[in-house]
Amino acid sequence: MINQVIFEGNLGADSVSTITGESAVTKFSIAHTVKYKTKTEEEKQQTTWVKCEGWGLPKWIVEKLLKGVRVIVTGSLKENVYEKEEKTIRSLFITTESINFLEAKKAE
Repeated sequence: MINQVIFEGNLGADSVSTITGESAVTKFSIAHTVKYKTKTEEEKQQTTWVKCEGWGLPKWIVEKLLKGVRVIVTGSLKENVYEKEEKTIRSLFITTESINFLEAKKAE
């Protein structure tokens, strides 16, 4: 079975890194927006947010994962399942295999 995802978008916030056991994990979310017109020619847009996590990323990559940066992430789709208030919560995320930067963060 193949489990490969390629997703392009902009980071919604700076990445956050933590140490889990002996490994470092960096988490970030990216958004991809599609613009379209309805049958009545009304302009609309739909944004899809995807959570990502990278294990053992080099420091230079982590330092570039800042709000607004456009990236292409390649990885595998994983599911996080946990219990909260007697309900099963499921969420999907990408475990990154590669991160390609498409443009530098703009000066503020």
